Amino acid sequence: MLKPNSILILVCFFIYTGCKIADVKNVPEAGDNLGFEFVKDGIPANWMFLKSEFIAKKCPPNQAVPSYDFTSDSETAHEGKRSLKITVREIESNGYNHFYPSFFNEYVKVPGQKYRITFWVKSDGARFDAVASCVTINDPQPCPVTIVNGGGVLSGWTQYSIDKEICAGMPRLKVEIRPKTKGTLWFDDFKIEEIR
Repeated sequence: MLKPNSILILVCFFIYTGCKIADVKNVPEAGDNLGFEFVKDGIPANWMFLKSEFIAKKCPPNQAVPSYDFTSDSETAHEGKRSLKITVREIESNGYNHFYPSFFNEYVKVPGQKYRITFWVKSDGARFDAVASCVTINDPQPCPVTIVNGGGVLSGWTQYSIDKEICAGMPRLKVEIRPKTKGTLWFDDFKIEEIR
């Protein structure tokens, strides 16, 4: 998880530059909040959620602006009492990646070490991409990106996983989920473990 001061720096940068690209609710006692159990102002704490207003400003004129909501769902969960629910009402199936809704986080990890990210998903037919990349604060462009496609109609909760080796000089692991079609998705119980 990003440390509280790192989150503060990112939020201040977004506000200062006028980008305001992401909502983030910093709750230090929530830790990584990989199960989405800690909630502030209706969304899970310590994750970043791409704002629809940012996408609306950046969309090409020939592309429909995505319409979507991120919410904490206390009625559907894989484990615990809550999950993250994403409702997508409008989206371009062939849009550029940065014009899709997304939620993400970054974690400081050891260069050269490989990690496995696992998580559980429930879907009413919506599809998504799960993206693992390495970044630095000074250079946000990722080195080789690992993408897993998922979703569609899932019978109950389904587990997905991504393996990612941390690149030299890029000690931050970015985990991002991008819904790609209309529908509803639920996410729960992320884990990040070293592969020995």
